[in-house]
Formats: sequence, C-alpha cells, structure tokens
Amino acid sequence: MPTKYEELVQEVTEPDEPTPEDEPEPQPEPKPDEDAEEEEEEPASEPQAFDVKLFEREQKRHEKELGRAFGESFADMTACDTCGGVGFTPSDFTPPPEVKPDPTLVRCADCNGWGDRETPSLKEGYLFVPCTTCNGTGYRDKDALEAQRLADSYRVPEAYAPPPPQPTWNPVTQQWEAPGPNGPIPVYVAPVPTPSAT
Repeated sequence: MPTKYEELVQEVTEPDEPTPEDEPEPQPEPKPDEDAEEEEEEPASEPQAFDVKLFEREQKRHEKELGRAFGESFADMTACDTCGGVGFTPSDFTPPPEVKPDPTLVRCADCNGWGDRETPSLKEGYLFVPCTTCNGTGYRDKDALEAQRLADSYRVPEAYAPPPPQPTWNPVTQQWEAPGPNGPIPVYVAPVPTPSAT
C-alpha cells in the first residue's frame, strides 16, 4: 500500500490533460534587431555574486508552485533543515554530526525537561521560575538519583535501651531495693492485694 507521500508524488508526476491555463500563450516572435540587443545585454559567463533579493524571489515562486502542485497537503510540509528549502546543498557541505544522548542523564520529572516550573502568578515575567530539582537544567544525573533513592530507603536502627533495673527484695533490710550508682536504693513497692476467700 503506497504511503501518503508516494500518493502525492504520483499525483504530481502523472501527466494531466492539458488545460487552457497550462497551454503556453503564443509569444510574438521578436524582431531581428531585438535579438541582437538581448544578446548584447546578456552578461559574460562569469560567476555572479549572490543576489539575496533574487534568491528570496525565486524561493517564494518555488514555494508557490509546490503549493499548487501538492494542493492542501502542502500546508503540512516544512522547509528542509539541511538545505533551508533550497533543494540543493553546496558540494563542500558537511552534515551536522549525529549527537547521541548521554546514558548517565535522565529528563527531570519535576519540570518535564524544560528547566522551568509554572508559578501561580499572573504578572508577565513571573509566570515561570527555574526548577529547583534540576537547578534549571532540565536533566538529572542517574547516579545521583540512585544514591538519593538508597539514602531515602535507609533507616537508622533505633538505639538499644536496656530495660530499667527491677527492684529486688533484701531479706536483711526487709525492703525492696533497686541498684543505684552508690549502692542499693530503697524502693517502695505497693503490696499486691490478695483475693479474699468467700
């Protein structure tokens, strides 16, 4: 199945029936004196300097003719980035090198790679602020993100606190005592009520 582009090219290249508009108008043959004058006016075959106005005029004409040829679909087309819409490149033209993405970087998820974040302000000039997550660069370092993820997942174990010492019964002093820094400390322990027998 042909693509949309192939269909358009086929439409443009297929010969149509000649219409009165396409037929060239008969030109009156120039008089011999006019031919001689035109030949005299033609410059020698020396290379001419670049004429910006002539180039712009020709580019507009070319664009208009392509618009006629492609019809409505020409509105979706843009000029070639390599040749600027001319259709030709200089013989010494070197295409830009293919730049590969850096595998150690990722797009900043907070600003979606734009480097700016929207503010609630309505005042011109204060609609955006630099992203504080990526410092306005639009990207983040993968290693730094992984280190941050590991640091966030690490939990410091709680320090072990031994239970407080339990009081013991001293039969000599006939009281409860708890160990203290300078010896036993008497501790009052409330008697446990015994259930009464009924």
